[in-house]
Amino acid sequence: MVGWNPISRTYWRRKQIRNPYPLVPVVVLRTKPAKAAILDILTTHCIPSAMSDDLKK
Repeated sequence: MVGWNPISRTYWRRKQIRNPYPLVPVVVLRTKPAKAAILDILTTHCIPSAMSDDLKK
C-alpha cells in the first residue's frame, strides 16, 4: 500500500491495525464500457494517446 507508515498509523477508530489492506477501498470497473469510453475521454481532454511511447513498446 503506497504511503503506509506503520509507526504513525497503527490505530484506526481506537483499534490497533496489524493489516491495513482491509481498509483499502476496492474499485470494480465494468471493463467493456470503460474501454469503449477511452477514445471519447482522450478526445474531450485533447490527450494525444492513451499511453506514452515507452509503454507501447
